[in-house]
Amino acid sequence: MGIGNRAVTDADDRLRGNNSINNVVAGTGVGDELKGYEGNDTLFGYAGNDTLDGGSDHDILMGGAGRDTLTGGTGSDIFRFVTANEGIDTITDFTSGTDKIEVVSPNFGNLSVGTLDLDRFLSTDATQTNANSVFLYDNGTGLLRFDRDGYGNAAPVQIASLIGNRNLNYSDIQIVAA
Repeated sequence: MGIGNRAVTDADDRLRGNNSINNVVAGTGVGDELKGYEGNDTLFGYAGNDTLDGGSDHDILMGGAGRDTLTGGTGSDIFRFVTANEGIDTITDFTSGTDKIEVVSPNFGNLSVGTLDLDRFLSTDATQTNANSVFLYDNGTGLLRFDRDGYGNAAPVQIASLIGNRNLNYSDIQIVAA
């Protein structure tokens, strides 16, 4: 069923976009299932443990609060995180060099807008040598964490887990303004 732009407001909804247009699909309940199909879709899970599937083409997926499962599908997709404390999302089909992880600057240490700087991306076996905000990634486990104060007192916060293809580079992370 073609739905255009729609939002759901109660628990455990299933909402699917049209097969040929660009949809904005949003859930606000608990445990929503959102699917975009064809078109350049934008899916917002908001609260709850949601399942978002962009389908084909170039999609933007934002799980929001909860432990969400995000699948971009074919095409270059953006997995957007507004804060580091939204919950740990599982990204099922990230493709390095094609897909992007996008974070909002003020909520991620006021990092410079654009592609993440190389010195702000560390593998988990690297040693943090300053108090800068950094992303920590483990290619073996697929765990992506954010550390807002480097070697300071705050512990890193896990924001995502990549399953399947676990390749991730600093250039796959984009910083955007609020």
